[in-house]
Amino acid sequence: MDDIPRYAVTDFSFGVTSDSELTAMCHGKRFHIVLSPKELHEHGYTGPSPFEQHYLQLLHAIEHGEQNEFNPDDGDPVEAMYHWVITPFFPVFRELAPRVSSTPPTQTIHLTPRLKLPKSLLQPSVPAIYPSLIELAWDAESEGAQYPTKVFINGNEPYFFKPTSHGDERAAERKIEVLLRIQQLGLSSKIRAPRLCGYVQFENDDHVTGLLLTWIDVEDTLRGVDRNEYPFALRKRWFDEIEDMLQLLHESNIVWGDVKPDNILVNSQRNAWMIDFGGSYTLD
Repeated sequence: MDDIPRYAVTDFSFGVTSDSELTAMCHGKRFHIVLSPKELHEHGYTGPSPFEQHYLQLLHAIEHGEQNEFNPDDGDPVEAMYHWVITPFFPVFRELAPRVSSTPPTQTIHLTPRLKLPKSLLQPSVPAIYPSLIELAWDAESEGAQYPTKVFINGNEPYFFKPTSHGDERAAERKIEVLLRIQQLGLSSKIRAPRLCGYVQFENDDHVTGLLLTWIDVEDTLRGVDRNEYPFALRKRWFDEIEDMLQLLHESNIVWGDVKPDNILVNSQRNAWMIDFGGSYTLD
């Protein structure tokens, strides 16, 4: 029996209907799987077929945060859904994404257009970057199964890659709007927040598949800091700086809508950074 392919689910989304979409990485290749009850329905059944019913039960458990009552051994319904969906695709993964025989120094990112942004957010000051120009270092441990976060353009300085996903259009638009507002007001030198450095777009396509943001060499989150490792004076400086940055945001009519310790990063220089403006908004 062949080895189970190394893979990682990078995105799973569903909307008001029972359709859903799942994206997985395997050996540096990206697979996008679309699920629909009508495609799972088997002829000869007046009601839902077994495959269809199993899928709908899993989706219901995920949507309502329930334990998988019909099969408690499955544990987390999200993980159960991943396993149920991906297992039949193992032969496809083996054929189209075989294990590499040697370790490549870099790999090219594989993306699919996802999000159409309003023209008002496509600022000339933020360049469009083609996916073919984006490289990422090979992750030997996962064998290319992890979704990229640290990426490079022509081998130069690193960026943080933030993919866009179905279902998060408004959050993505709010994030872009706030980051652009900070840059346009000249606050980037006063507020430690990622800069919007580029839109990842295909040529002659107005859809955006991801954002390139400032790379932050993260040491920890504010939630995860060990008080024994970080002296009181340093933690007090973070408190004062975060308070000052919040004040600047409010003076600029920007509301940071997702304030929590997980969204404050401590970098390798032990400076505090504010991230995740998807829940933020401007007041004018």
